[in-house]
Amino acid sequence: MVPGWIFRGQSCDERIKSSFERALDSYGIPYSDAPEIEEYMIRDFKRKYEGIDFEIVSKDTFYCLSLMQHYGCPTRLLDWTYSPYMAAFFAVENMSLEKKAERNAFVFCLNHKWINKSARSNINNDELFNMRFCDKTMTDDSFIPLYMDKKRKSFILADNPYQLHRRLSIQKGVFVIQGDISLSILENIDSMKDWKSPKNIIKFKLRIKNGDELDRVYEDLRLMNITHESLFPGLDGFSKSRKQNLYWYRKAGPIKDNIDPFI
Repeated sequence: MVPGWIFRGQSCDERIKSSFERALDSYGIPYSDAPEIEEYMIRDFKRKYEGIDFEIVSKDTFYCLSLMQHYGCPTRLLDWTYSPYMAAFFAVENMSLEKKAERNAFVFCLNHKWINKSARSNINNDELFNMRFCDKTMTDDSFIPLYMDKKRKSFILADNPYQLHRRLSIQKGVFVIQGDISLSILENIDSMKDWKSPKNIIKFKLRIKNGDELDRVYEDLRLMNITHESLFPGLDGFSKSRKQNLYWYRKAGPIKDNIDPFI
């Protein structure tokens, strides 16, 4: 981890959007309708959810959103991580080893201290801001007034629910969440002081020359135990890792007794 920074990997250099923004765009729904739609969606999820953590989901809106996000529901949350290596994995995870041409992936970096300082200024309510980052008040008592109030304020924050579900913890994840969901996340960032400064937002291009170089990247990440299997516990992550291992299965050669090339 790099103290003071958070990271996001993307396979292409496209503008940052939440999955909720993409869903609204695909249906031609204006962002001005987003607050009401989000409330209905969260209410619907809470009423029908049957997991063992039902009590937490029903009482903690942020935890509910984080669970929705990780299982494919469109939300305003953007996945970031405290680990640049995790971000690199998500940037290159779908690249093909067989291609010979150069390819690019991207890692975006945000200055965590700048986010907090600028957001605090935009929120202009130190008591509410401090409540959000105190264990006892990391509940709907601080989340709803800060992010879902009728008098919305534009900003972004790096924030997590108090209760971290397993995937979020393993991925060293943190969510970037916008204050005004009736605006795009980039419009929320535009409202932040000094957002254009390279001291606060940085974009790295990962230049992958060919399949052999990508192979080395994958191998380095695997040796750090950064794979689908480790990042997504359960059958879905295990199965995705088998696909990633196809290339190494071929390289390993004939199976020999008592020799595991993947240890």
